[in-house]
Amino acid sequence: METDNADYIMENHSRSLARKRSSLSVLFKFLYREEKMEKNLSDGLNPIKLPKPQPDAIKRLEIEEVAKMLDAVENATGLTDKEIQYWEKTKRRDKAILVLFTTYGLRVSEMNQLNLSSINYAREEFKIYRKRGKEVNMPLNRSAVAVIRDYIDNERPICNDDDDPLFLSLQGKRMTVRTIRELVKKYTSIAMETPRNKGYSPHKLRATAASSLIQYGFSIYDVQNLLDHDNVTTTQLYAAHKKNAKRDVINQYELLDEYNKKDKK
Repeated sequence: METDNADYIMENHSRSLARKRSSLSVLFKFLYREEKMEKNLSDGLNPIKLPKPQPDAIKRLEIEEVAKMLDAVENATGLTDKEIQYWEKTKRRDKAILVLFTTYGLRVSEMNQLNLSSINYAREEFKIYRKRGKEVNMPLNRSAVAVIRDYIDNERPICNDDDDPLFLSLQGKRMTVRTIRELVKKYTSIAMETPRNKGYSPHKLRATAASSLIQYGFSIYDVQNLLDHDNVTTTQLYAAHKKNAKRDVINQYELLDEYNKKDKK
């Protein structure tokens, strides 16, 4: 693209290239089948290699930033005077939401649909509704129980809704998806020290959960099951973020040590 001051090269992203290649392939195959062309030109598209999405492009919080985010929701760190007024009334609720996002990698719709009756302390689990209306029971750990009980016992307002939503607005109604998005954006922006409009969406906390779990050594198949990824290749994108993965493997497998143990026997 030429301008008065400079020339710019406009490039398509990999998804755009893949979509355009698919459209051209269908067109050329149709024309060849209808004998409008002597050769199927889509054969020439096969050698085209599309750049794969780079793992570094996945946006998520680092473990240190998660700690900053939780500190902000606990102590009002980084909040404006106006935000602190709301924080006084919603800090336990907001903390519970952020802990559940970063522990379980829930989708925003799954968080929005949580009910008070979803929590079963006796069985140490809670029910969520996945895509396509599938019901799934998730295990409760001590952290989740602590923040949920703290919110219910000390902060949850009187419910003015027809059903029994777990997380309520100040008006006693079920929190909207938009409200949940806004609170996540606020606290993630504090963690990253960026303007509010540059904060992350709940889906980025889902990516954060996936990366953190793999970082702590859980297998990609366990993480795939927890996050309900349809394909393990999706989970593998987050596995690329595990720092020093090769070094960890090699350090845990000292061949000479194993050989010496055998030799002593």
